Amino acid sequence: MKKLIIAERNIKSAVINSKCNIITNYALSIENLEKVTFEENSELQEISFCVFSKSQIKSLIIPDN
Repeated sequence: MKKLIIAERNIKSAVINSKCNIITNYALSIENLEKVTFEENSELQEISFCVFSKSQIKSLIIPDN
């Protein structure tokens, strides 16, 4: 199982690796974050509590699969 626990605090965009299974609490709670993209063939199973709090997301790209 692969988890995203915390991301760098000064990013404006993030690409979630297709092998990531869980995004943990507050992992992407980043004030400057504006864009999140999930890679094709994502194995993501869980987005935990307050993952995107504080973010300024303007674009969220989720693949069909």
